[in-house]
Amino acid sequence: MDLVRRKVLVGGVATLAPAILSGGAAQAAASAEATLARECAQADADGKRVLLVFFASWCTWCHAMDAMLADPEAAPILDRHFRLVHMRSGEHDDDQIALQLAGADDVYLRYAGEPRGLPFTAVLDANAVAVATSISTIDGNNFGFPVTDVELDGFEDMLAIAAPAMTADERTALRAACVRALNPSPA
Repeated sequence: MDLVRRKVLVGGVATLAPAILSGGAAQAAASAEATLARECAQADADGKRVLLVFFASWCTWCHAMDAMLADPEAAPILDRHFRLVHMRSGEHDDDQIALQLAGADDVYLRYAGEPRGLPFTAVLDANAVAVATSISTIDGNNFGFPVTDVELDGFEDMLAIAAPAMTADERTALRAACVRALNPSPA
């Protein structure tokens, strides 16, 4: 079941995969709050923060975000600084809504403040308090997946606040990964 996705290593390659929350029907009853508490505790134990990315199946920009997060240059940088957690939110059809964690839309609104579109990103501390989000300090809008120079600048600013130990070179590499996600090289 695709309730929450977490970055995991498969065969030494960083990829996004379904997280194992619990077995069988109990998975469907998992709550967004319990998942966040567990992920924040694990991130704290690892000396990291949670990079929480809200997504939906219908969201084109969410797919671009996934491509950036899985980028071979970006993934190791993100892994050094964050525990990456995807949370499905804002689905429209019943089959997709059934895949959301209970309370996921409420958790999204807690961090976004109001519907602001997807993807929406929040970096959380050990107590699940947002230390930075994808809400632009320039215009108050969600930059979601950053595309324009202003959005990319906002993304780098968010990273600087969220991960003070991240170097300027690492932030620049993540910015470049955003650009590559939109303009993939031909295979």
